[in-house]
Amino acid sequence: MTLKALRLSPLLFSLVVAACGGGGGESQPSGTINNPVSGPAPTPVPQSISLTGVAATGAPMTLADVIVKDASGAEICKTKTDDNGAYTCTLTLPVKTPLVVSGSKDDVVFYTPVIEVQAASANVANLTKLTNLISAQLSPTGEPSKLAEQIQKGEASVTAEKVRQVSDDIKVAIAPLLVVIDRPIGATL
Repeated sequence: MTLKALRLSPLLFSLVVAACGGGGGESQPSGTINNPVSGPAPTPVPQSISLTGVAATGAPMTLADVIVKDASGAEICKTKTDDNGAYTCTLTLPVKTPLVVSGSKDDVVFYTPVIEVQAASANVANLTKLTNLISAQLSPTGEPSKLAEQIQKGEASVTAEKVRQVSDDIKVAIAPLLVVIDRPIGATL
């Protein structure tokens, strides 16, 4: 081995050690990237999501108070509707579902359950007479105003299957009315 090669050996050794992550037998934590240039950057995890909807009695409920409560009964959003009855709530993740959304103006109050919220999809919760009826049917006492509290206490179980069943039962009950107003019976309530 020549003198020049010996002088380069510490440099080569340093490069080899650096390339393998530093050696020393210590393992990298799971998910650690040794070479950030070698692949796409990880997709950032969202910190919040939006829940949107419209509150309406037939006409928009303008400047109505909208409150969102999570499964623990905590108020996680409070906002007002705009001139078209529309609202948007920004919810900090993670969200404890199911949620109960209420919209009130003057003496009119509507409720709607929200089974789950997803970062990659539109999260819509409208507030209408029909969503109020669904909430009443999900409440063990028939009181939509008590649904959030009943969920929190474990007295009401709100699942996608139960909401689907209640919605289907309501569609059957109002089918004659839907025919009269020329609305498809399979339409979303």
